[in-house]
Amino acid sequence: METEYHTVKGSEILSGDLPPTGLDPRTNGKIFQIWECLKTEDPAVEVHYTHINAGHDVGAHMHPDATHYLIIIKGIAHVWIDGEVIILEEGDFLEIPRYKYHNFSADPNTDVWDLSVTHPGWELAEMQYDAEFGEKNKIQEALEKSWKLTEKRFSGAG
Repeated sequence: METEYHTVKGSEILSGDLPPTGLDPRTNGKIFQIWECLKTEDPAVEVHYTHINAGHDVGAHMHPDATHYLIIIKGIAHVWIDGEVIILEEGDFLEIPRYKYHNFSADPNTDVWDLSVTHPGWELAEMQYDAEFGEKNKIQEALEKSWKLTEKRFSGAG
């Protein structure tokens, strides 16, 4: 049996030589862009690169169709999930179970690049935004507080 290999060069994505395969549905790509790397049916898995512009968040949403695994490639991400903000840096990993509302943001000082793996594969159109389910201000306040913590940490301020 011959093995097939599938390669996507991160350098081509980061340099802008490879156009995205998906754009965020709310702003047509002004907040985040996606590059599909692999989608299989058995087992049902999808792998993609995601880029989020500095200081932006994708909006509170859930994936009813997939568990989401993230690995930060570049930058600092702030992820709100279950009322808590988790700060992720390069090399960090996070699992987000299906049906969990979460909001993913890039630190104001740096874009975020991540490698996302979903099981089963997910559809951008299936992301369910729920008008921030009445928590938009609380989520934004939590993210901004987290941003300030990283700003102090990385600027050397106490």
